[in-house]
Amino acid sequence: MDRKIVSSFAVALLLGGAVAASGANLNVDTTTDSPDAKPGDGQCVSKAGGCTLRAAVEEANATTLSDTINVPAGTYVLGVPSGGGPDFGQTGTLVLNGEVQILGGDAASTIVDGGGKMRVFETVKDSTVSLMGLTIQNGLADGANGGGVLNRGHLKLADVTLKSNRSKGDPLSASGGGAGLANDTDGTATLLNVRVESNTADGRGGGIANAGELQLMNSTVRDNASLTDDGGGIQNDGVLSLLLSEVDGNRAKSGAGINNLEAQLKITDSTIAANQASSDGGGLFNSGTVTAVNSTFSGNGAGSAGGAIANRAEGKVTLNNVTIAGNKAATGGGVANDASATLSAANSIVATNTAQNGGDCSGVLTSQGYNLIQSAAGCTISGDVAGNVVGQDAKLAVLAKNDGPTRTQALGAGSPAIDAGNPGKATGSDGTCARADQRGVARDQAGRCDVGAYEAGGKSTP
Repeated sequence: MDRKIVSSFAVALLLGGAVAASGANLNVDTTTDSPDAKPGDGQCVSKAGGCTLRAAVEEANATTLSDTINVPAGTYVLGVPSGGGPDFGQTGTLVLNGEVQILGGDAASTIVDGGGKMRVFETVKDSTVSLMGLTIQNGLADGANGGGVLNRGHLKLADVTLKSNRSKGDPLSASGGGAGLANDTDGTATLLNVRVESNTADGRGGGIANAGELQLMNSTVRDNASLTDDGGGIQNDGVLSLLLSEVDGNRAKSGAGINNLEAQLKITDSTIAANQASSDGGGLFNSGTVTAVNSTFSGNGAGSAGGAIANRAEGKVTLNNVTIAGNKAATGGGVANDASATLSAANSIVATNTAQNGGDCSGVLTSQGYNLIQSAAGCTISGDVAGNVVGQDAKLAVLAKNDGPTRTQALGAGSPAIDAGNPGKATGSDGTCARADQRGVARDQAGRCDVGAYEAGGKSTP
């Protein structure tokens, strides 16, 4: 299935599962922030006059029906301080309860701003909320998680930007994480066409902290930071899935791109690039379970071990048709694997990574066959070594779009990775190549699949 069909299907799935507009349509007509004059009377009229976003939220919360709030282009700065009013929206954070969808014009023109004083949105447990066509920015969680959004319910974001939000830590509690979005243990969240950028947390998860179930599709997590902890882009303590997404340019102590802490992570058709960790795991730090297919780890760095991936404790990482290239670390330029952990790879490239000690990898790499490992100095290759290519330059091009939804590194002419994958039919099972590459190009272009995330000799389906 080509990537544009996948994207269209995902949009239809998200919108089809969104809150039905069977209740009221509340039309915001002013950017002023003022509470509702008579919450629950069915009329969106604020104390300052007009239908404000806050008043619309209060009226939607007061019903048991599925309400829609329509928000026109404009900048909506939250200015009503917390305290002194009833819950669910009268003051401070816009707390969403029940079933509601908020529809902005688009993320470029419809902006909800916390003013650097308060969290922007919070959903309560068992609520069902959809936010679409918005930018959520300048939120603040002071001594708490979720500067932009804190989710405890069922949340769907589509065409949303989470930008420049802040979560500050409390020395007495493990908080100050998920500056853009904090998905609580009770929360489920689906993000489609979402940009999570330039958010800053003291704790774990500069961009996103997930403790529940979270899925990112066609999304970007970029330039976020954890100032004192791990998970610069994403902190995962729950179940996380990345599809057709990029995690790029994030910073943290460990797991600058993603910190997967005894949790479950699936990475498909995605790119983890240019993330920088001062300690371990520039692209990914793992102590849980990770499956990566048709994905690229490129240009990540770690001050200690695992430029792309640091697999620690009893972590388990399984790679198929993955390219790990151009990463840097003191040890294990591409991957670093603990003796107690398991890192297995099939049809994958680990090449052009650099380390002060050793080469592309450190520890034990368990081969499932047909890998290209440029420098095995410092690591042991075990398992099924059939078809492995060791000691050769993969001849990779620079990271680029290459006619795909996410960036890849193309195979240059004469690359030993071309036609060097598992000779079996490309089904993605039993060590065979994935059916299509990271761009959606069908494998077996020349009768046998290529090693890595990029299949030479074809273009993605228009």
